[in-house]
Amino acid sequence: MLHANQEPKVRIEVKIKASILEVQGYDLGKPLDVKNIENKAEQAIEKKLNKMLTMFQENIINPIALGDIARSKTRNFNRKHWEEVYPHIPIDLAVDIEMLQTGIAE
Repeated sequence: MLHANQEPKVRIEVKIKASILEVQGYDLGKPLDVKNIENKAEQAIEKKLNKMLTMFQENIINPIALGDIARSKTRNFNRKHWEEVYPHIPIDLAVDIEMLQTGIAE
């Protein structure tokens, strides 16, 4: 969260550790196939999260408490300014999925 009292920017990093129990069409013994699964999952989750964050901003709701985080990191936090700019704050989202274990491939 940078400059919450001027032009705030938000970066959200989501890190997920997951395991695959079963998958069709991939060889879980091949690191390239596992990486492809990770990439596809990252893209799908990032797309859904971006849509959700946009909906929050459009409806001026803040269920993930970005304002509270900004307030905790900004001296003399200006809540009125935050509320005015919140719908337009750029949010940079990064999703990283790491497959820890793989199971059965068909």
